[in-house]
Amino acid sequence: MTDQTEKRAPVQGYPGGIPWAIHLEAYAVYCQRWGAQPAMIDLEGRNCRGGFSTGELDDFIPGWRDRVSEFGLLKAEVLALRAELSALKSAPIRVLTEHSGCGQGAQVDQLSVTLHPGDKVVLQMGKYSAALAAKA
Repeated sequence: MTDQTEKRAPVQGYPGGIPWAIHLEAYAVYCQRWGAQPAMIDLEGRNCRGGFSTGELDDFIPGWRDRVSEFGLLKAEVLALRAELSALKSAPIRVLTEHSGCGQGAQVDQLSVTLHPGDKVVLQMGKYSAALAAKA
């Protein structure tokens, strides 16, 4: 979600405006086409003409509406989380377990196993009864 305290620029025909960073992206395109116009970025002095129009933003930054809409931001976040989850699902997992015997000077046994997605693990209770099966 967007931070409500971020600096925003007005947009003609779009209530609430846009984040300042996107306004500066549009201004960079504007400057390449028509040259610098400091009034376009002077919001504090209010010498601004009222920001870009939605048509100008459509021309300068295609897709800007998806980047600033709540739905677009949530969609981008969901896609990023899905990609992260997919990467985690396909990553191997390293498992380390330790068991120490009873009594003074007892031996400490360690087992380290790397599991890959699709590996089948079979554990049974009892002495020496753990098994790791290959992928089915």
